[in-house]
Amino acid sequence: MPAANAASVAIRALLVTGVVFAATAGCGGPAARLVWPDQSGTTSFFATIPDVPADQPVSLGSTEVCRKGGSDLSVVSVGADGARGLRLDAFSFRPDPSTHKQALLGAEPRALSALGFPGTSPPFLITGECPSQVGGPGLWELAVQVSRTSLATGTAQSFTITFTSAGRRQTLRIPLAVTLCAPDDLATAECQR
Repeated sequence: MPAANAASVAIRALLVTGVVFAATAGCGGPAARLVWPDQSGTTSFFATIPDVPADQPVSLGSTEVCRKGGSDLSVVSVGADGARGLRLDAFSFRPDPSTHKQALLGAEPRALSALGFPGTSPPFLITGECPSQVGGPGLWELAVQVSRTSLATGTAQSFTITFTSAGRRQTLRIPLAVTLCAPDDLATAECQR
């Protein structure tokens, strides 16, 4: 084979190798999944907060998620699904405080920043694997800060977490329905309990 043809074959081989390398770089193995370890068998749950003034922040927690398989993952956003008169102002994650004998958030009429949650700007890196037993390390508490935006009661049907792992964008729906009752609401059934 003439030297010019051999050089041409070597350059093509290098180009093909470079393309294959570029196509696989960043794949780093299988993508992780974010899961909601529904250990109670519940398919949905709700939080109704009475007498919430407009624009009053309400922070809700006690929703735990974890990473299953693959490499670490980054949460890039959380959205309030089917929101009416309710705004998602902020969200945050923290390692499950109950593993250190501290309480999960529950519901508080204050901003997440006032409750000591780490920053509320994504991305949030979720590390560690789902625990092999209930209450083990590896769970992360999701907390959302919402507010009522109109004179009427505000609602959201669920929350969707968007995350990336190994270059793949995925979502997880958390079936938490939220009702922020207006102080004078006598019509909404959830607000009369």
